[in-house]
Amino acid sequence: MFSKQKNDLICALHNYNQLGERFVGLRWYVMTPCNSFMEAIALQDAGAEYIVLGETMFFNIQRVKDCGIQNVRIMANQAAHSPIPRANGICGPWVRPEDLQLYDEFHKTVIEFPGLLPNKEEALYRIYAEQHRWPGAVEMIIENFDSPCENRMLPTEFTEHRLNCRQRCNTCHICPNLVRLANRLLADAGDIKLFLEKN
Repeated sequence: MFSKQKNDLICALHNYNQLGERFVGLRWYVMTPCNSFMEAIALQDAGAEYIVLGETMFFNIQRVKDCGIQNVRIMANQAAHSPIPRANGICGPWVRPEDLQLYDEFHKTVIEFPGLLPNKEEALYRIYAEQHRWPGAVEMIIENFDSPCENRMLPTEFTEHRLNCRQRCNTCHICPNLVRLANRLLADAGDIKLFLEKN
């Protein structure tokens, strides 16, 4: 149900410079993903309702919490936020429906699905908010995820590692290796368990 009360409206600004007198008394946030802790703290101090986590912050969740950031927005279905092309989205800031509870420590977490047709948005809402699981291919629910991978084969420990890995992909390689092991054509749960024990 849509409420016309002024306090129920949350304005999504493209950047902080749009904030002016016309937004006085309204709730707001900057919809551009934030990749600077200093900027995130400044936005929160200025009254932003949420901080949209960019990749730098998405892969450093403990520091986000330590900085006192209370409310966050996460674009769960996008493997990459920036327009810079990637070989694939494996190392991007995507969230599986099974792992939403890992963000429960924040005061308020909003999961959004930007840029989708209404029918796909409704399907993702059911998967994330009601079912809390997806047994199929990751690339079916995550945009720009360009690798065959069975979601049911990815353990929660994989996401727990990503929460604070700081995206040091040049030296880590856990994400692409584990996704390769979870390839639906080569999937073997024993291989995945052995891989996690070694890493």
